[in-house]
Amino acid sequence: MKPLFLAIAIGCLLVSLLLAQIGTITPTTITQPVYTQLKAFLNLTDAQVQSLIQIQANRTAAQQAIYKQINDKQAQLNLLLNQGTSHAVTVSQLEIDINNLRKQLQIPNTSHRTSALAVLTPDQTAKLADLVRALQLQQPAWQAITLNLIDAPAPTAPSPVSMPPMVMPAETGRW
Repeated sequence: MKPLFLAIAIGCLLVSLLLAQIGTITPTTITQPVYTQLKAFLNLTDAQVQSLIQIQANRTAAQQAIYKQINDKQAQLNLLLNQGTSHAVTVSQLEIDINNLRKQLQIPNTSHRTSALAVLTPDQTAKLADLVRALQLQQPAWQAITLNLIDAPAPTAPSPVSMPPMVMPAETGRW
């Protein structure tokens, strides 16, 4: 146990020394994607995008609540099994509860999809079929590129999500 602790302590020390050599690291906030290409394709307003982002956040929160319940039930089950329980009814009930919670993860997608689609206009909803078709053609298109039947698409502009600046160590002039 002592060699493992010693190895971890040395590793932490080395990482902190390395970071000290690099300089100050400033944390940056992670910004939301702006969905520029989707906004252009569907003619979405900023308000629509914000509504869609909120619906997605609500969906994620609902799923996280279910995952937490699954985790809690699984922890109870693991504890009972590690203790060598002979209560088959309790173990079975926990397994059933976990299975039922997993089934609930599939349901929120449909209700949140309905909410998301309600944000769009009929013209915007009609354009979604083109996006589905593009997804269906993605794999055959890349295969055609691989066989040199077509050219790869030109690179698009990078996403406007900001990246932290690279902090380079000061040059010492020694070589």
